[in-house]
Amino acid sequence: MISRKELRDQSAHFGSCLALSLLGLIPVIGSIILVWLWSITREYYQHKSEHLEFVENIYSLKFFNLDMKWNWVGIISGAVINGGICLFIFRSVMV
Repeated sequence: MISRKELRDQSAHFGSCLALSLLGLIPVIGSIILVWLWSITREYYQHKSEHLEFVENIYSLKFFNLDMKWNWVGIISGAVINGGICLFIFRSVMV
C-alpha cells in the first residue's frame, strides 16, 4: 500500500512537470527537454548524498524510479496539451 507521503510526492512530481510543460513558451520539444532537465535536478537534490562527490551523485541517480516515471507522465501530458493548443492556434490563424 502506498503511504500518504509517497502519494503526495508522486502527485507533486506529476503536477510540477505538467505545469512547467504547459507554461513553456518555446516549442514543444524544447519544453520537454527543459522540464526533463529540471526534473533531473530536482531528483538530484532530493536524493543526493553529502559524503559523495557531485559526479558520484550524478552516477547514482536512478532514472527509472517511480518519481522519474511520474515526471515523464507529467511532461508528456503537458506536451500533448500544449501541442494541441499550439495546433489549434496555428490552424485558426492560418485559415
